[in-house]
Amino acid sequence: MITQVFAMQNAEEALKTIEAGADYIGFAPILQGEGRPDHKTEIPDSVAREIMRATEGKAVRIALSVGDNGEEFLELARRYRPEIVHISGSGFETSREFYQRFKSLFPEIRLLQ
Repeated sequence: MITQVFAMQNAEEALKTIEAGADYIGFAPILQGEGRPDHKTEIPDSVAREIMRATEGKAVRIALSVGDNGEEFLELARRYRPEIVHISGSGFETSREFYQRFKSLFPEIRLLQ
Protein backbone atom coordinates (compact mmCIF):
# COMPACT_ATOMS: atom_id res chain seq x y z
CA MET A 1 0.00 0.00 0.00
CA ILE A 2 1.18 3.51 -0.84
CA THR A 3 0.44 6.29 1.63
CA GLN A 4 -0.07 9.74 0.11
CA VAL A 5 -0.57 12.94 2.09
CA PHE A 6 -1.26 16.30 0.51
CA ALA A 7 -1.12 19.95 1.40
CA MET A 8 2.31 20.17 3.03
CA GLN A 9 2.67 23.65 4.48
CA ASN A 10 6.41 23.65 5.23
CA ALA A 11 9.51 21.46 5.12
CA GLU A 12 9.30 20.44 8.77
CA GLU A 13 5.75 19.17 8.30
CA ALA A 14 6.79 17.33 5.14
CA LEU A 15 9.69 15.60 6.92
CA LYS A 16 7.50 14.62 9.88
CA THR A 17 4.90 13.26 7.48
CA ILE A 18 7.55 11.14 5.77
CA GLU A 19 8.88 9.96 9.15
CA ALA A 20 5.32 8.93 10.05
CA GLY A 21 5.25 6.67 6.99
CA ALA A 22 4.02 8.67 4.01
CA ASP A 23 5.42 7.45 0.71
CA TYR A 24 4.11 10.36 -1.36
CA ILE A 25 3.77 13.97 -0.21
CA GLY A 26 2.02 16.75 -2.03
CA PHE A 27 2.15 20.52 -2.04
CA ALA A 28 0.28 23.24 -3.90
CA PRO A 29 2.55 26.19 -4.69
CA ILE A 30 1.28 29.63 -5.60
CA LEU A 31 2.40 30.13 -9.20
CA GLN A 32 1.41 33.77 -9.60
CA GLY A 33 0.21 36.66 -7.51
CA GLU A 34 -1.30 35.97 -4.12
CA GLY A 35 -2.74 32.60 -5.08
CA ARG A 36 -6.37 31.60 -5.16
CA PRO A 37 -8.34 32.88 -2.16
CA ASP A 38 -10.54 29.76 -2.15
CA HIS A 39 -7.49 27.45 -1.86
CA LYS A 40 -6.07 28.04 1.61
CA THR A 41 -3.49 25.25 1.26
CA GLU A 42 -1.41 26.98 -1.43
CA ILE A 43 2.10 27.86 -0.30
CA PRO A 44 4.64 30.47 -1.43
CA ASP A 45 7.30 29.53 -3.97
CA SER A 46 10.09 29.76 -1.39
CA VAL A 47 8.33 27.25 0.89
CA ALA A 48 7.70 24.87 -2.01
CA ARG A 49 11.39 24.99 -2.94
CA GLU A 50 12.37 24.36 0.68
CA ILE A 51 10.08 21.30 0.79
CA MET A 52 11.66 20.00 -2.41
CA ARG A 53 15.20 20.42 -1.04
CA ALA A 54 14.45 18.91 2.35
CA THR A 55 12.65 15.85 1.02
CA GLU A 56 14.85 14.91 -1.93
CA GLY A 57 15.29 11.14 -2.02
CA LYS A 58 13.00 10.63 0.98
CA ALA A 59 9.57 10.47 -0.66
CA VAL A 60 7.82 10.91 -3.98
CA ARG A 61 6.96 14.60 -4.26
CA ILE A 62 3.76 15.70 -5.98
CA ALA A 63 3.20 19.28 -7.11
CA LEU A 64 -0.50 20.00 -7.30
CA SER A 65 -2.49 22.77 -8.92
CA VAL A 66 -6.16 23.42 -9.54
CA GLY A 67 -5.23 25.57 -12.51
CA ASP A 68 -7.38 25.93 -15.56
CA ASN A 69 -4.74 25.93 -18.29
CA GLY A 70 -1.95 23.63 -19.31
CA GLU A 71 0.75 26.25 -18.98
CA GLU A 72 0.38 26.20 -15.18
CA PHE A 73 1.16 22.50 -15.09
CA LEU A 74 4.15 22.94 -17.37
CA GLU A 75 5.36 25.67 -15.01
CA LEU A 76 4.97 23.36 -12.00
CA ALA A 77 7.18 20.80 -13.71
CA ARG A 78 9.74 23.36 -14.85
CA ARG A 79 9.99 25.19 -11.55
CA TYR A 80 10.01 22.31 -9.05
CA ARG A 81 10.88 19.12 -10.97
CA PRO A 82 8.74 16.91 -8.73
CA GLU A 83 8.34 13.23 -9.44
CA ILE A 84 4.65 13.82 -10.24
CA VAL A 85 2.58 16.79 -11.39
CA HIS A 86 -1.05 16.43 -10.32
CA ILE A 87 -3.71 18.16 -12.39
CA SER A 88 -6.59 18.78 -10.03
CA GLY A 89 -9.83 20.70 -10.20
CA SER A 90 -12.30 20.89 -13.02
CA GLY A 91 -10.83 23.72 -15.09
CA PHE A 92 -8.47 21.67 -17.26
CA GLU A 93 -8.55 18.19 -18.73
CA THR A 94 -5.48 16.54 -20.16
CA SER A 95 -5.60 15.80 -23.86
CA ARG A 96 -3.37 13.40 -25.75
CA GLU A 97 -1.63 16.44 -27.30
CA PHE A 98 -0.95 18.04 -23.91
CA TYR A 99 0.32 14.77 -22.48
CA GLN A 100 2.70 14.32 -25.42
CA ARG A 101 3.95 17.90 -25.08
CA PHE A 102 4.43 17.48 -21.33
CA LYS A 103 6.35 14.21 -21.73
CA SER A 104 8.53 15.65 -24.52
CA LEU A 105 9.60 18.43 -22.14
CA PHE A 106 9.70 16.41 -18.90
CA PRO A 107 10.08 12.71 -19.68
CA GLU A 108 11.10 11.90 -16.10
CA ILE A 109 8.01 13.46 -14.49
CA ARG A 110 4.73 11.55 -14.22
CA LEU A 111 1.48 13.34 -14.94
CA LEU A 112 -1.59 12.54 -12.84
CA GLN A 113 -5.18 13.65 -13.28
